[in-house]
Amino acid sequence: MPSDKLAQLYDKNIIEHSNTPRNNDFLSNSTHSGNSLNPFCGDEVQIQLSVKNGFILKVGIQTVGCKINIAAGSLLSETIINKQIGQLSKLEDLFVKYINNDVTVKNPSDLGELIKLSQVKNFPIRIKCALLSWSALDNAIQENR
Repeated sequence: MPSDKLAQLYDKNIIEHSNTPRNNDFLSNSTHSGNSLNPFCGDEVQIQLSVKNGFILKVGIQTVGCKINIAAGSLLSETIINKQIGQLSKLEDLFVKYINNDVTVKNPSDLGELIKLSQVKNFPIRIKCALLSWSALDNAIQENR
């Protein structure tokens, strides 16, 4: 694969978020927690949420693995703070469609900061890396209903 293609994947946003992931402190007083593992590559995500009145007040997310996984967790954590738990499935659905090049996505700007993962669309084998944090989030929500 030409190095310019890899440079597109590992752009400044991915590098910044993977080198300095946001919200990566463990929340010991969380109301929700979940995890996810990709057994094929070894990437892991643990997430904790502090939820009050249906709103996410704090997020703790710990990611291990590739730069895409780490950056995706960081961006997800920034995106979901102050969101209602009920809004997350719609946001996740939009992100999954967007990252899989679904032509029905009309307003990718609705993704907010998650748009910074746009280059992953050009590397289908890396899409699972970008979605692992969502799997952990789903686990946290399901386990705490």
